[in-house]
Amino acid sequence: MTNRERGTRAAREADVALCTDGRLGLEPADWASPLSDSSAMPAYAANDPASSEPRLRATKRWARFLLQHGAPDAAHTLFTQVVDQDAGRALAFTAMAQTGLAQVALAKDDPGAAVQAAAEAMQRWASVRGFRDVRMGAYVERVQAQALLADGQRDAARQAAQDALAQSLCYDAPGAASIAEARALGARAS
Repeated sequence: MTNRERGTRAAREADVALCTDGRLGLEPADWASPLSDSSAMPAYAANDPASSEPRLRATKRWARFLLQHGAPDAAHTLFTQVVDQDAGRALAFTAMAQTGLAQVALAKDDPGAAVQAAAEAMQRWASVRGFRDVRMGAYVERVQAQALLADGQRDAARQAAQDALAQSLCYDAPGAASIAEARALGARAS
Protein backbone atom coordinates (compact mmCIF):
# COMPACT_ATOMS: atom_id res chain seq x y z
CA MET A 1 0.00 0.00 0.00
CA THR A 2 1.42 3.39 -0.99
CA ASN A 3 1.54 6.41 1.34
CA ARG A 4 -1.23 8.01 -0.71
CA GLU A 5 -3.44 4.93 -0.34
CA ARG A 6 -2.75 4.84 3.41
CA GLY A 7 -3.61 8.54 3.67
CA THR A 8 -6.84 8.08 1.72
CA ARG A 9 -7.78 5.10 3.86
CA ALA A 10 -7.04 7.01 7.07
CA ALA A 11 -9.14 9.94 5.84
CA ARG A 12 -12.05 7.62 5.08
CA GLU A 13 -11.76 6.03 8.52
CA ALA A 14 -11.76 9.48 10.13
CA ASP A 15 -14.86 10.41 8.13
CA VAL A 16 -16.62 7.25 9.33
CA ALA A 17 -15.71 8.11 12.93
CA LEU A 18 -17.06 11.63 12.47
CA CYS A 19 -20.35 10.40 11.10
CA THR A 20 -21.09 8.74 14.43
CA ASP A 21 -20.77 11.64 16.83
CA GLY A 22 -20.92 15.43 16.85
CA ARG A 23 -19.68 16.35 20.30
CA LEU A 24 -16.18 17.69 19.42
CA GLY A 25 -16.00 20.20 22.24
CA LEU A 26 -19.61 21.33 22.01
CA GLU A 27 -22.06 21.50 24.87
CA PRO A 28 -24.84 18.88 24.94
CA ALA A 29 -27.39 21.49 23.86
CA ASP A 30 -25.39 21.97 20.64
CA TRP A 31 -25.31 18.28 19.65
CA ALA A 32 -27.29 17.26 16.60
CA SER A 33 -30.04 15.29 18.33
CA PRO A 34 -30.12 12.18 16.09
CA LEU A 35 -26.37 11.80 16.63
CA SER A 36 -26.03 12.42 20.34
CA ASP A 37 -25.89 8.84 21.60
CA SER A 38 -22.46 7.86 20.23
CA SER A 39 -19.02 8.38 21.73
CA ALA A 40 -16.74 7.98 18.69
CA MET A 41 -15.95 11.66 18.13
CA PRO A 42 -14.71 12.47 21.64
CA ALA A 43 -12.45 9.42 21.46
CA TYR A 44 -11.16 10.54 18.08
CA ALA A 45 -10.65 14.11 19.29
CA ALA A 46 -8.84 12.92 22.43
CA ASN A 47 -6.20 11.18 20.34
CA ASP A 48 -5.41 13.87 17.79
CA PRO A 49 -4.22 17.42 18.51
CA ALA A 50 -6.72 20.11 17.54
CA SER A 51 -4.20 21.67 15.14
CA SER A 52 -3.28 18.48 13.26
CA GLU A 53 -4.25 18.37 9.61
CA PRO A 54 -6.29 15.15 9.93
CA ARG A 55 -8.21 16.64 12.85
CA LEU A 56 -8.83 19.91 10.97
CA ARG A 57 -10.08 17.99 7.95
CA ALA A 58 -12.30 15.82 10.11
CA THR A 59 -13.66 18.80 12.04
CA LYS A 60 -14.41 20.65 8.81
CA ARG A 61 -16.25 17.64 7.42
CA TRP A 62 -18.23 17.16 10.63
CA ALA A 63 -19.19 20.84 10.64
CA ARG A 64 -20.41 20.54 7.07
CA PHE A 65 -22.46 17.48 8.04
CA LEU A 66 -24.02 19.38 10.95
CA LEU A 67 -24.84 22.33 8.70
CA GLN A 68 -26.51 20.02 6.18
CA HIS A 69 -28.55 18.51 9.01
CA GLY A 70 -29.91 21.75 10.43
CA ALA A 71 -27.36 22.66 13.10
CA PRO A 72 -25.83 25.92 11.82
CA ASP A 73 -24.73 27.15 15.26
CA ALA A 74 -22.79 23.97 15.99
CA ALA A 75 -21.35 24.05 12.47
CA HIS A 76 -20.27 27.68 12.95
CA THR A 77 -18.42 26.77 16.13
CA LEU A 78 -16.53 23.96 14.40
CA PHE A 79 -15.75 25.88 11.21
CA THR A 80 -14.37 28.69 13.39
CA GLN A 81 -12.21 26.19 15.31
CA VAL A 82 -10.66 25.04 12.03
CA VAL A 83 -9.97 28.61 10.89
CA ASP A 84 -8.48 29.50 14.29
CA GLN A 85 -6.18 26.45 14.26
CA ASP A 86 -4.61 27.26 10.87
CA ALA A 87 -1.86 29.37 12.46
CA GLY A 88 -0.62 30.78 9.16
CA ARG A 89 -0.20 27.40 7.47
CA ALA A 90 -2.62 28.33 4.64
CA LEU A 91 -4.23 24.87 4.52
CA ALA A 92 -6.92 23.90 2.05
CA PHE A 93 -9.11 22.72 4.94
CA THR A 94 -9.03 26.23 6.37
CA ALA A 95 -10.23 27.72 3.08
CA MET A 96 -13.01 25.15 3.03
CA ALA A 97 -13.94 25.94 6.65
CA GLN A 98 -14.09 29.63 5.74
CA THR A 99 -16.40 28.64 2.88
CA GLY A 100 -18.49 26.79 5.46
CA LEU A 101 -18.80 30.01 7.46
CA ALA A 102 -20.27 31.64 4.35
CA GLN A 103 -22.75 28.79 4.09
CA VAL A 104 -23.68 29.20 7.76
CA ALA A 105 -24.39 32.89 7.10
CA LEU A 106 -26.56 31.89 4.14
CA ALA A 107 -28.42 29.40 6.32
CA LYS A 108 -29.04 32.18 8.84
CA ASP A 109 -30.26 34.51 6.08
CA ASP A 110 -27.39 36.97 6.54
CA PRO A 111 -26.22 37.72 2.97
CA GLY A 112 -23.82 40.47 4.02
CA ALA A 113 -21.93 38.14 6.34
CA ALA A 114 -22.05 35.44 3.66
CA VAL A 115 -20.45 37.74 1.08
CA GLN A 116 -17.72 38.73 3.54
CA ALA A 117 -17.01 35.12 4.55
CA ALA A 118 -17.02 33.99 0.91
CA ALA A 119 -14.57 36.75 -0.04
CA GLU A 120 -12.29 35.63 2.80
CA ALA A 121 -12.64 32.04 1.58
CA MET A 122 -11.58 33.09 -1.92
CA GLN A 123 -8.52 34.85 -0.45
CA ARG A 124 -7.65 31.82 1.65
CA TRP A 125 -8.07 29.52 -1.34
CA ALA A 126 -5.77 31.69 -3.45
CA SER A 127 -3.04 31.41 -0.81
CA VAL A 128 -3.29 27.69 -0.02
CA ARG A 129 0.05 25.94 0.35
CA GLY A 130 0.45 22.19 0.20
CA PHE A 131 -2.31 19.68 -0.48
CA ARG A 132 -5.33 20.81 -2.43
CA ASP A 133 -7.94 19.16 -4.58
CA VAL A 134 -8.44 21.44 -7.59
CA ARG A 135 -12.20 20.80 -7.42
CA MET A 136 -12.28 22.66 -4.10
CA GLY A 137 -11.70 25.93 -5.95
CA ALA A 138 -14.87 25.48 -7.99
CA TYR A 139 -16.75 24.74 -4.77
CA VAL A 140 -15.48 27.96 -3.16
CA GLU A 141 -16.54 29.87 -6.31
CA ARG A 142 -20.04 28.34 -6.21
CA VAL A 143 -20.51 29.36 -2.58
CA GLN A 144 -19.29 32.84 -3.43
CA ALA A 145 -21.86 32.96 -6.25
CA GLN A 146 -24.59 31.88 -3.83
CA ALA A 147 -23.59 34.58 -1.34
CA LEU A 148 -23.44 37.30 -3.99
CA LEU A 149 -26.80 36.24 -5.40
CA ALA A 150 -28.37 36.28 -1.92
CA ASP A 151 -26.97 39.79 -1.46
CA GLY A 152 -28.54 40.96 -4.74
CA GLN A 153 -25.23 41.30 -6.60
CA ARG A 154 -26.45 39.53 -9.73
CA ASP A 155 -23.62 40.50 -12.11
CA ALA A 156 -20.90 39.45 -9.67
CA ALA A 157 -22.83 36.26 -8.85
CA ARG A 158 -23.14 35.43 -12.54
CA GLN A 159 -19.39 35.92 -13.03
CA ALA A 160 -18.57 33.74 -10.01
CA ALA A 161 -20.95 31.06 -11.30
CA GLN A 162 -19.33 31.21 -14.74
CA ASP A 163 -15.88 30.87 -13.16
CA ALA A 164 -17.06 27.90 -11.11
CA LEU A 165 -18.60 26.33 -14.20
CA ALA A 166 -15.38 26.76 -16.19
CA GLN A 167 -13.42 25.04 -13.42
CA SER A 168 -15.96 22.25 -13.03
CA LEU A 169 -16.02 21.60 -16.78
CA CYS A 170 -12.24 21.30 -16.66
CA TYR A 171 -11.93 19.06 -13.59
CA ASP A 172 -15.22 17.20 -13.08
CA ALA A 173 -16.97 14.42 -14.97
CA PRO A 174 -19.46 15.66 -17.58
CA GLY A 175 -22.48 14.59 -15.52
CA ALA A 176 -21.18 15.91 -12.18
CA ALA A 177 -23.59 17.68 -9.85
CA SER A 178 -21.08 20.54 -9.55
CA ILE A 179 -21.58 21.39 -13.22
CA ALA A 180 -25.36 21.39 -12.90
CA GLU A 181 -25.16 23.51 -9.76
CA ALA A 182 -22.88 26.09 -11.40
CA ARG A 183 -25.17 26.27 -14.43
CA ALA A 184 -28.22 26.70 -12.22
CA LEU A 185 -26.50 29.47 -10.24
CA GLY A 186 -25.62 31.25 -13.47
CA ALA A 187 -29.19 30.97 -14.69
CA ARG A 188 -30.59 32.33 -11.41
CA ALA A 189 -28.16 35.26 -11.59
CA SER A 190 -29.19 36.14 -15.16
